[in-house]
Amino acid sequence: MNKHIKIIPVCVLFIFLFIPFCTALAENINSLPDWYPENIASFQDFHAENPPRVVDNANLLTAEEEKALSSKAQELADKYNVGFVIFTDDSSHGLSKEMYASDFFIFNGYGTGDDYSGVILFLCMEPGNRGWRTLAFGKCEKIYDNEKLINELDDAVEPDIVGGNYNEAFDAYIGYTDYILKHKKMPVSSGTKAKCGGLGLISGLVLAAFKTSSQKKSMNIKPEMAAASYFINDSLNISDKSANFLYSSLTKTPRATETRSSGGGSSFGGGVSSSGHTFSGGGRDF
Repeated sequence: MNKHIKIIPVCVLFIFLFIPFCTALAENINSLPDWYPENIASFQDFHAENPPRVVDNANLLTAEEEKALSSKAQELADKYNVGFVIFTDDSSHGLSKEMYASDFFIFNGYGTGDDYSGVILFLCMEPGNRGWRTLAFGKCEKIYDNEKLINELDDAVEPDIVGGNYNEAFDAYIGYTDYILKHKKMPVSSGTKAKCGGLGLISGLVLAAFKTSSQKKSMNIKPEMAAASYFINDSLNISDKSANFLYSSLTKTPRATETRSSGGGSSFGGGVSSSGHTFSGGGRDF
């Protein structure tokens, strides 16, 4: 009897904890956008005809900006025969940004070919969950399975996205995507800058040496082999010797602490959409 009495409170506690969880889960499922299939298990992949290339559900762009970006995005998709879309929303509806973006791409038929190739840029503006993700599918997946590339891409677009210059960020992103799909790398890397800087330094030293040599030849100077020839006797008389410090400085080195850098801090990796399509990519939160 006592054993049953002890079990009853545990069961009651479980019910009180489980019911709110189920209710929240049901509300989350019901809050999903209309483009989500009612039964994901029975969803059939398809290729959409002329899907919109810019879907601005977060209302970050003007009508003119959206039209211009859509035209450029369509040219990109046609050029490489891949699906491409820039998608913004004010919520990820309780899903991770990766899952929500991958589902949007697949469930709206953006992929091309048998492997449903393409790239999506998703920008989430949900308070406490703001960030962007680049996901690549099919033949594009291998290209974007590159942490260095993702970091450089995010470094390039981060200032405009964080600064609220969304049209500029998306326009630049289309240009970067064009270059990446063609060359499988970003247009300019830090390594390239370093090489250019090194070449410039060498060129400057060579030029300086040439000019110095030219000026030296133009002067009528006969060098002396011994240094004594340059001294004038009794021209310098030192009576006192002392050492005075003209300046003093104190250098303080702060103790190292762990900080998160805004640059080079992209999340990176792959995943699987709700319908089973694999993808690569990454992004940042802000």
